[in-house]
Amino acid sequence: MWACTGQCTSDVVKRDCPHSCKTCNTNLSTPSTQPVTTKSTTKSASDRPSTTGPTSPPISRNNTAVGLKCIDKRSECKDWASQGDCVSSGWVERTCRISCKTRCDSKPFKPEGSCSDPLGLGWPGNFQLPDRAFRASSDFRPGNWRASADNARLYFEDDPTTKRIGAWCGKERDNQWLQVDLGKTKKIRAIATQGRDVFHEHVKQYKLAFSSDGSNFNVYQEDGKERVFIGNCDHFTPVLNSFNPVKARYVRIIVVSSSFPCLRVELYGCDV
Repeated sequence: MWACTGQCTSDVVKRDCPHSCKTCNTNLSTPSTQPVTTKSTTKSASDRPSTTGPTSPPISRNNTAVGLKCIDKRSECKDWASQGDCVSSGWVERTCRISCKTRCDSKPFKPEGSCSDPLGLGWPGNFQLPDRAFRASSDFRPGNWRASADNARLYFEDDPTTKRIGAWCGKERDNQWLQVDLGKTKKIRAIATQGRDVFHEHVKQYKLAFSSDGSNFNVYQEDGKERVFIGNCDHFTPVLNSFNPVKARYVRIIVVSSSFPCLRVELYGCDV
């Protein structure tokens, strides 16, 4: 509504409504050589993970994917939709994406071309990698919720039953990293990232480091310089970065800048 009435001239509106105001960069990079409203009768505020304080507003980047999986999470969704709850309740719209015809992704996000198979971290890879494959410098555990490394899976969402937050989040802001063990050496050529489900924390820039043994890592370089990858400008839209293929078993994502270090990830490549 604000965009339609010309309010995008306001810095505050441009900051808080980047999609409507069309203020985001939509270009994908290539290596150089390219708070939720609940339905009061079904879900209480205590079911949501807490946050350490006010979060930065999202700055969205348009892309071919939305970052929300098309799914109805409750059996009551069709009834709620027929009653008009999709319009009156943001929680219903988010919970009942099929019944509410919410804009969402009906199939996983993945790059085009050869050697671009998802490597098992998130929904694109059917969440195949075990939880033990994920490590991090630290993790955020507010109350009885946890944002541990094994939550760093593309499209993973808050789970009130298991109290898992939809992302890995570091406990501290600085010097944070996330590490993934692919189980065996793979040829890796792309990465997709999201920020934290529901809240606004996301990683804006990062580096990649690769290892064959999990101990000795080499930071990815192009033209003799460590490449700083452009990450997310909101917390939900998947952002894809491709790079020259690297053979490795272990991948470490080193946070360079963030609103707060929270990540969901998928890696893409193929067998060696």
